[in-house]
Amino acid sequence: MTSAASARPLPARAVPLPDESLISLVRRTSQAMAYENPRQLVALLLAQGLLPPHLNELAPGPVLDHLATLLRLPSAALSFLTVHHHASSLVIVSKKQWTPRACDSGTTQRYFTASWPVCPQCLQEDSAPYERLLWSFRPAPICTEHGCLLVSRCPECNRPFRPDRTDVAQCTCGATLRDADPVTVSAHGVGLTKKLLQLLLGRFSPVSETSPAAWFCWATRLAAAACKTPGWLADAAKRLGVEPDTSLDSVAWLAAAEILAEWPHRQEAFLDAFQQVDKHKTTSTGVGRRFGMLLRSAARLEQMGHSAPADALRRYLLERYDGGHLSGNAGRGPPQ
Repeated sequence: MTSAASARPLPARAVPLPDESLISLVRRTSQAMAYENPRQLVALLLAQGLLPPHLNELAPGPVLDHLATLLRLPSAALSFLTVHHHASSLVIVSKKQWTPRACDSGTTQRYFTASWPVCPQCLQEDSAPYERLLWSFRPAPICTEHGCLLVSRCPECNRPFRPDRTDVAQCTCGATLRDADPVTVSAHGVGLTKKLLQLLLGRFSPVSETSPAAWFCWATRLAAAACKTPGWLADAAKRLGVEPDTSLDSVAWLAAAEILAEWPHRQEAFLDAFQQVDKHKTTSTGVGRRFGMLLRSAARLEQMGHSAPADALRRYLLERYDGGHLSGNAGRGPPQ
């Protein structure tokens, strides 16, 4: 194994750009070195240890340190370009635990997509086209600068973009991604995306003293519930100014963001709609069946010290289910 101290920096290197991802920096450095593709630079790291499935998931350790030496940058500066920079806002832990320095694989898969979307208009305006780390952040599928959905598939071959392509603005099939026609969204959709990004950065919270990680965990469950509520999802798509089938995952996340942004009143309206949807198995009666996994997820968060979702659910249920029981065998639905 070659130590980071004995490694020599590359003779040609790129400087990190604002909000850039690590794979983008490696891609631009490969261009500066006149490599055929980024895999040649990545090959220099293989002797240092195992690489993650995607370079943006590279955690602190010998491999990152070696890459930092090659690029003549501090390791902390490179870690800033990875998903682990946001570990404190995404990794859900008990209030009594320390927040991990890195995202676990489950957190990474939950919040970051492997489809490597881009904003064609950003690429058009960049003097040196590059990829932003948060373009792959699943809850925020909109470019807030240009008010459009990010493009995750090539307009020519319809395939997801490969992370190891030589040029971020060009698909491996040869199509120019600057020419892709993105879907414009409403100002409301842009505002919701900004709220999610503020939550990620710790600048917004529906209720104080509840961590961003707890809110994102709850938003994950709300997005899953929204996907099972077609009428609600269609109305949310209309407010966003997009067709419901444009991107089910994107609309669901923004529907969840809308609930957080208008907490708790929007959640109460959503629960009114969600409990009317037929649930799994034979009966839709009973609180547990009507609300699916929401009750269990809220209870789990409360056990970890994050009580805001459970408090809101409890108030909602007590207002509408006043028969004395809140078990799965009692509670026959809200009064007509």
